[in-house]
Amino acid sequence: MVPWVVSARSEAALRAQASRLASFMGERPELPTVDVALSLATTRTTFERRAVVLASDRAGFVDGLEA
Repeated sequence: MVPWVVSARSEAALRAQASRLASFMGERPELPTVDVALSLATTRTTFERRAVVLASDRAGFVDGLEA
């Protein structure tokens, strides 16, 4: 399993960020999930609201982000 870390300043912004990421991944099936996880963990600003999605495949990540 690989963690995807998402953060935002508010709960609404966190949900919106997760939705954008789910759409982004749906449009780019060639992106490796491990590379996305690394980018999310190392290039993002950490805000007050955080969520982590743990999954082992693309469908699991999209399902978690949509939840």
